[in-house]
Amino acid sequence: MANTASPWKGATSRMARRTRRTKRAWLLLLEPDAWQLLPPQAESGEGKAEEMPSRNEFPPESLPEQAPAIHEALLAAGWRGAPLAVGLAANFCLAATVNVPAPAMLRKRQAMRFHLEGWIPWSAEDFVADLVPHQNSALMVAVRVEPLRGLLKELEQRDAAPIVVAPLALLALDRHVTPRETPPHHALLWKHGAEIEGFVVRDGRPLVWRHLDAELSGDLSQFCSIDALEQGSGIPWITRGLDEQTLDRLRDRGIDVVAADELAWNDALRDSIDAIAIGEREPLIDLRRDELAGERPVQAVAPQLRRVKVAALLAALAVCGALWMRGDQYAASSIDLRQRLTATFEATFLKEPPPERILPAIRQAHALLQGLRGPVKELPTGPSGDQVLQQLLAALPSDMRYRVPEIRIEGSGIYLGGEVRSNADADQIAVALRSAGFEVDSPRTQRLAEQGFAVRLAGQKASSAQEGGVK
Repeated sequence: MANTASPWKGATSRMARRTRRTKRAWLLLLEPDAWQLLPPQAESGEGKAEEMPSRNEFPPESLPEQAPAIHEALLAAGWRGAPLAVGLAANFCLAATVNVPAPAMLRKRQAMRFHLEGWIPWSAEDFVADLVPHQNSALMVAVRVEPLRGLLKELEQRDAAPIVVAPLALLALDRHVTPRETPPHHALLWKHGAEIEGFVVRDGRPLVWRHLDAELSGDLSQFCSIDALEQGSGIPWITRGLDEQTLDRLRDRGIDVVAADELAWNDALRDSIDAIAIGEREPLIDLRRDELAGERPVQAVAPQLRRVKVAALLAALAVCGALWMRGDQYAASSIDLRQRLTATFEATFLKEPPPERILPAIRQAHALLQGLRGPVKELPTGPSGDQVLQQLLAALPSDMRYRVPEIRIEGSGIYLGGEVRSNADADQIAVALRSAGFEVDSPRTQRLAEQGFAVRLAGQKASSAQEGGVK
């Protein structure tokens, strides 16, 4: 039976054309008892059959002791400090789709780590986990701390600290879900070698991951049948690397499978780690954290640090641009101010040419004009003392007997001291002054020893507004 045409056919090839660039990252494929190196794809090797890297086997308990051999193999293959990623085989990890009582719990990674303890046969203290969150569930992947921590520590001491530690299957899946043409909800079967990776993708992120043996067709059929019932009939099934016989067998079970464009497994791994190395994407699952972060955890967040550096550089450029514009404004203001000062100096000192430093010269001339009394103050306003005295003398009554030996004027204030024959005479003098526009307090009188009264009057000249009101 011929393969059904895929609506997203060609999306992968277009993505491959967009990602043709100089490869930089190296990949260490790690199994519990073997390791392989996947170097960057050489430009001259494109379009040619690729030789699989040699597989180096070792006793599982001696994983940390493999660091010298791995480092030597890197150097021999031409590695010179380029980014290094560690890809874990499926049998190195445990994965589970876990449900949570509240979505907020998905943001608490340590709480989710202990939550996963109830779904896998490992103790929370013995493993490191990461997750891909969904609404009320998450795909969680865990790996044992030992002996992986020992290997990472030995690689760090040889300046070969990995930037990421992730399952190989999820690194390849990241390349699969990157094209926008890929449906956000679908199931995926991807065969590589003698293994098949089964995924259920929701909103462009994995929700279920199952590792299957390609030789055991029952496992594949069981996985597809169960997931087909759970996901419903409207979810497309995409396949990669499956032969026609296997596709026909799945169609006979009522599963509508569609073969996607050809994408080599190793090419997908390279594209993913290259994008991670340059900070273009972050891995779906990164186990380079907690106990596996190492003594130099900065290596694990190198892409994020690169983004911070770029942001800091852009911010610095923006600040420099703003300062440059502000400097131009200040320069223009300075030129305008100098022109105005020059015009003021020429208008004030007609016979003197403008000096080189105009502002100090103007300040010096201003200081000379101030003289010895300091800064110029505002002159007092209002009538003079002579005018106040004349108005005061004119206001004093002339039809009665009294003595005024003391008259004092301070600004607009007046003070009178004298003698009268009675308190009524003192009140009459105050009334006369008020009629002339003075504000006078009630007179203060004191009986004299012989006869009469001593009187004192105090007041001030009314303001022009008040005086006008009196008139």
